Amino acid sequence: RNLTGNAVLDDSMAQALRISLEQSRYLNVLSDMTVGDTLARMRRQRGTRIDRAIGSEIAIRDGARAVVLPTLAQVGGRLRVTVEVVDPQTQATVYVLTRDVWKMDDLLASIDSIAGSVRDHLGESSDAIRNLSQPLPEVTTASLDALKLYAAGNSVYNQRRMEDARVLYQKAVDIDPQFALALLGITRTYMTQGDAEKAEPYLRRALALPDHLPMRNRLYMEALAAEFEPQPLRHAPAKWRLLGEVYPDYAAAHQNYAWDQFTNGNLDEALTAVTAATASKEPLRYVSWELKGRIQLAQEKYDAAIASFEQMQRISGAPANRHHASALAAQGKLPEALRMLEASAAREPSSALIHVQWVAALLAAGRAADAVQVAEAGIAKAAGDSNGTRLSQQLGALVARYRTGVRPAAELAALLEQAIGMAEAAGAGELDDLTGNTLAAARLQQRYAGRALSAADEQRLARLVQRSGDPGNEALHAVVAADQWRLRGDPQQAMRRLRAAGKASALTQWHVAMRDGQQAAGDAQGSRREQAWLSSHPGAAWGNRMGGEACLVMNVVETLAGDAASVGASVVEGANDGVRLLAGKTLH
Repeated sequence: RNLTGNAVLDDSMAQALRISLEQSRYLNVLSDMTVGDTLARMRRQRGTRIDRAIGSEIAIRDGARAVVLPTLAQVGGRLRVTVEVVDPQTQATVYVLTRDVWKMDDLLASIDSIAGSVRDHLGESSDAIRNLSQPLPEVTTASLDALKLYAAGNSVYNQRRMEDARVLYQKAVDIDPQFALALLGITRTYMTQGDAEKAEPYLRRALALPDHLPMRNRLYMEALAAEFEPQPLRHAPAKWRLLGEVYPDYAAAHQNYAWDQFTNGNLDEALTAVTAATASKEPLRYVSWELKGRIQLAQEKYDAAIASFEQMQRISGAPANRHHASALAAQGKLPEALRMLEASAAREPSSALIHVQWVAALLAAGRAADAVQVAEAGIAKAAGDSNGTRLSQQLGALVARYRTGVRPAAELAALLEQAIGMAEAAGAGELDDLTGNTLAAARLQQRYAGRALSAADEQRLARLVQRSGDPGNEALHAVVAADQWRLRGDPQQAMRRLRAAGKASALTQWHVAMRDGQQAAGDAQGSRREQAWLSSHPGAAWGNRMGGEACLVMNVVETLAGDAASVGASVVEGANDGVRLLAGKTLH
């Protein structure tokens, strides 16, 4: 409560106390967003003033062990900061701390002091308080007006009003250009909206002010910055892991580390990290539940994946999405999956993303003609989307057309050239995804046109993969490079290269290439074994994130029982193909 009558101090003091307490590794302060969501569950308005009774109920609901009630008042010509610490179970006052301030300029320092005392009383060691505390004026701003605007920005950010939050953060930066937390706030609004390109300049400005950030925010900023650097998947995971180790209750650290490990194909590590993120009280934990479901799908833990997706829906209030449908499809529940995908498409008629899984499910259901129509609609919707989204739609459409008997070999070559050009021109933010799309286009040419890549295209692909440094892209490139040997008449060398490819063996396309190599070498038993693996591991096709989603439709087609018939019909087109099959003959 602000009893001074000075409106500038209304929100800025509470924000300052929060920032000071959040420097602790020992304490976990409920976020404003969590408090707002809990108030909504209590059928109270967001922004309701938190008194002893309401604060205690919030604490009990969210598992907090103490309620901190700060008050600012004018007493005898000076400012008095009072903090009352309350036991939420009994609503009894445990202790009261006060600091008197004679000058407004000393107010932030007094809040620092009282926050340190709170941390001490709650059991944090003196060394930890000393080592993990920086003066508030240094890590926030000396301007109370800027701090008030920052607090207001956080309030509307927590209401998911990104444009309004950005305006308030910008006004805070206009007052104090070195207010790094406000710069980071602008960065977060753009990142939440998926616009990394606009976020990056503000992140760079904050990076230039490391001494103006609390330790937790500084570590977060450094980890986020690694995502913008060349080869992010080689450098960012270690930074997210460090942030999670230093601040184990910080869900964002575990979520981002889990995502990077999922993308790298380290599924067990990813599951451990994302499970820590789902334990958070943050309302946004539904994002972590969705990621958990995707990881479990890739691990072929279908019931667990569906349970995670359902938990995501309960927390967020959102309906089932394309990833939930993928888990159903992997279980063979195609009618249910298709109903879910059709409902999602109806709710979001302008979104192209749903069409990748939709096309795959239609092909799995044997509805190739419908899949072509859905794929073409996805291409039209993706016209204004990112290059990666457009390429994924085009790749799925070509697979669908091949399944109807069309053989657009010239389009395959043109798409590969287009994809390589886009990836070569991409910045760090798009490079990994576009390289994955390019590798998928290369696999499409190898599999469906039955043609080896040209030497020039091989070299361009190798340069892209080296520049990317994405382990998933490296794994898929190993498959592409190995299959070149089969297509040039040496299946034994192709299989030797595949066996040496290590992590690539988790990819559906690795098993496809091994199957084709064994068939070309006359090893019918080995070929049947690989086809059996493909048919019995649909989760790898629907859920594995390595190499992005660009291969998803192609992967799903390879898992279909008896699909070798269509595979045989397509791969025999190339004169340099090592496979010797009559069109339509099954591998087994």
